[in-house]
Amino acid sequence: MPQHNQLKSNQFKLNIDYIPNAIYHAQSCILPSIEIDKPIQNTPHFDLPLGGTKLEFSPLTFNFIVDRDLSNYIEIYEWLINIATTNKNDDHFSTANLHLLKGNLTGNKIIQFNDLHPTSLSELSFDSKSTDSEIVECSVNFAYSYFEFV
Repeated sequence: MPQHNQLKSNQFKLNIDYIPNAIYHAQSCILPSIEIDKPIQNTPHFDLPLGGTKLEFSPLTFNFIVDRDLSNYIEIYEWLINIATTNKNDDHFSTANLHLLKGNLTGNKIIQFNDLHPTSLSELSFDSKSTDSEIVECSVNFAYSYFEFV
């Protein structure tokens, strides 16, 4: 009989070729939700729900610690600037792989995000009133065409 182990939320690794520095400091990643449209057939007495045909994926959100030189923040910033200022859309897509790991930190499942590109980069917060040396974190949202289990 197979053993049923639970998936652990802190056992993951995210790889995005376009931004290797940001990935090194990954703190959290949210596997996006997926929804299907909800068409309805109207009838005189009640509405009949039909099977949908169009999928909608939520953004891939990833949080990371900003390094002292801001190199990981800058590589995402420059990616966004390049998307906005050039017309070569194919150059701006990347593939991301979310590796879900087993208890011994070996590979279990890989979720691949195709045609990935950033859509937003959060602010960085600095506060001279703070008495603690808090680590600066940042989040980035990505759009993509679809994800699949490989």
